[in-house]
Amino acid sequence: MNAPTPGPMPVTVGAWPQVTAVLRSPVRATVAVNGASHACEAPTADRLRYGVLARATAVAGVVGRPVRLHLTGDSGAQDLAVHPDGAVHRLTADGTPAATPLPVPADSPCRRCGQAQPLARATCAGCGTVEPHRVETTAVPVLDVTALTSPDAEVVERLRAPAATPAARLHVAGAAPVTFHGRAALGRNPSAAPGRTAVRVTSPGMLVSKTHLLVEVDEHGTIRATDCGSTNGTVVVADPPRRLAPGTAHVLASGTTVRLGDVTCRVEVVETA
Repeated sequence: MNAPTPGPMPVTVGAWPQVTAVLRSPVRATVAVNGASHACEAPTADRLRYGVLARATAVAGVVGRPVRLHLTGDSGAQDLAVHPDGAVHRLTADGTPAATPLPVPADSPCRRCGQAQPLARATCAGCGTVEPHRVETTAVPVLDVTALTSPDAEVVERLRAPAATPAARLHVAGAAPVTFHGRAALGRNPSAAPGRTAVRVTSPGMLVSKTHLLVEVDEHGTIRATDCGSTNGTVVVADPPRRLAPGTAHVLASGTTVRLGDVTCRVEVVETA
């Protein structure tokens, strides 16, 4: 648990704008910004709370100063000061932040790709998802400093643009990167199949099987890899290394490197229009 180091604190935190959150269950909540209410859901209680803090952090970033978060849960209600950098302080009765920041997790998984992102991150560094910690069930407009109700024009245009489609990019050692949608088969001479990209791999020691590995990326940007019963196996390059069980789909984080026999391949998620 780490507490971000905040910038200079004001003497008091103003009553406007205010973010209000009611935790209705471990995975459901309601968040309101100046009365505009949104239902929220998350897979875990920790990610729900992190998403609530991320919303308050985003509002603080818009106005360029700490904002009030009135948080109600099973343990009662509390008033917090949330800074643009994600630092959180308890508020005293007179609206003055306590001197010591509260412990806040350093990061939490992106809602789309699962890569850990800091609280104040506006866009996921792994997959490019806007508001990687958003827990609201519908998109929340970015608020402007003047009214805190009007969507930011640039973001509106971005939301109106065609949705990006997740794809995967393979970086095989000694070869040009290959980008594909759906599924790809890697090997010395991978078997063809409808809707599957064949990626030929040069194996100096002939340790890569003809069809060695299947890799797929779904509409959520999740990568899965399946060893096709290869002779020399597939190993995730990690500490410690992890060997993939043949015939079983394994979820891989974007940026993972795997070893196929005597060849390495890094796989990452990218977005294409």
